[in-house]
Amino acid sequence: MSKPYDNTNHQSTRNNSTGLPSWLYWVLLTAGVLTGVLVSNWAFGQSPPNSQHQASLQDEIIRKYEQQARKRCQTALRQQLAAIPEFFENAKQGCPDFADYALGWGSTRRYLQDLIPFGDCEKHKRFLKEKFAECIFKEEDVERVVEQVVKGYLQEVQQIENQMLLELRADLEGFDPSWAKLDVKELQKEYNKHLEKVCKQATTKLLYHNAQMVASVVAGEFLTHHILQIILRRLGIRAGAVVSGTFTFFIGAIIGFIIDQILDSIFDHKGTLVKELRGKLDELKMKIFEKVKHELEKFTEERETVRQAALQSMLATFKKQQ
Repeated sequence: MSKPYDNTNHQSTRNNSTGLPSWLYWVLLTAGVLTGVLVSNWAFGQSPPNSQHQASLQDEIIRKYEQQARKRCQTALRQQLAAIPEFFENAKQGCPDFADYALGWGSTRRYLQDLIPFGDCEKHKRFLKEKFAECIFKEEDVERVVEQVVKGYLQEVQQIENQMLLELRADLEGFDPSWAKLDVKELQKEYNKHLEKVCKQATTKLLYHNAQMVASVVAGEFLTHHILQIILRRLGIRAGAVVSGTFTFFIGAIIGFIIDQILDSIFDHKGTLVKELRGKLDELKMKIFEKVKHELEKFTEERETVRQAALQSMLATFKKQQ
């Protein structure tokens, strides 16, 4: 007699339409569901990144804005430095008038007077210096244009960093809502606090950054004055008075050169004197331009280092407060 058909084993081992064993079916099904959930959450942004991934993204954001700030500072420096060539180009316009005085009777008379023994012997040189200041530029005019470049650039750096902080805050709000609570002044205050901290903790001497300056309410003014004095000393200029250095040497050399040209050009040659004088002004322009550029580039490099460290320090503090 035939036994009735028993399908228990089939149900236990083949309870799906795929024909797969039950255990394998459920493993694949569970894996498929989990994969679908993860993919769905990722696609719709419902799954928050883990802390390590979040930290990596935040660091990447900081690097991005620091790099942007660096490029903006480089552009600002080029724009501010353009004031120096512009100053000398304007000064050259007075060369023809100066040449008229240098080759005129007043110049010749003073030159002959200086040849008299036991006389002043400096009348001619003083006359040329006075007319140089009157027609071309005064010594303090050079100090003023250097100050203009330094102040203008430092103001640009401050504005660039303020913009960087605002853009950085907008990006970091997605990771940490506490960033959104900081208004502009609070954000700047927090940043300056970490700048001060970084300057204090610096293992190497910082030439352009002083922790007390950074902490001051008028840090921008103190820092500008500090850097300006460094640059003016490099140029041989100090507090409106010319001291021994590049500037004094070149002004003296130009006056000496002019005297030689007058003697060689006694019969005509105003055009030659003007041309040679403009060439000497170009030499002085390049000396001043390169020195100011060199010092501000060193400041920029130092600023990049402390800026990046301050941003990292500020971010680390926010992480601890979470």
